[in-house]
Amino acid sequence: MVARLCTLSMVVGYLGTLLTQTITFASDQFHASTSSQGLTLASARAGVLLSLVIMTIADRRGRQRLLVVCTISGILAASLGALAPNLTTLGATQFLTRSFSTALALLIAVVAAEEMPAGGRAYAASVVAMTTALGAGGAVLLLPLADLHPGAWRILYVAPL
Repeated sequence: MVARLCTLSMVVGYLGTLLTQTITFASDQFHASTSSQGLTLASARAGVLLSLVIMTIADRRGRQRLLVVCTISGILAASLGALAPNLTTLGATQFLTRSFSTALALLIAVVAAEEMPAGGRAYAASVVAMTTALGAGGAVLLLPLADLHPGAWRILYVAPL
């Protein structure tokens, strides 16, 4: 169970870091201002509100199923960002990506607390946190690809597929 949660937490880390690492590359291609970048980042972070709605579904539909749904939906929403014709569309896809990845992070924490024995919860939480950071590092490691071509930042959005 811990290995599964760690794998999912890597997805959370990657998806949560993706926009902040690539926003300048996308803005350069779309000729967007720094204020547009800020608005895009803020709108993506507003996805936390939708993640709370998603979490209310977890009690009715089951956490295990929602772990899968949030993972797949977050990855698919991120990959749609690769097709974005402008910064507004990229922000919309990232709103969905952040919604699902934040809900996934919350679900991981809840499942870890429920599934682990009392003496192993701290261990599970620390390992999950480390693998989340590893996922974020994956986005940073792929960042040099974004420098290859003005539209190459899009590669990072399809990488989770």
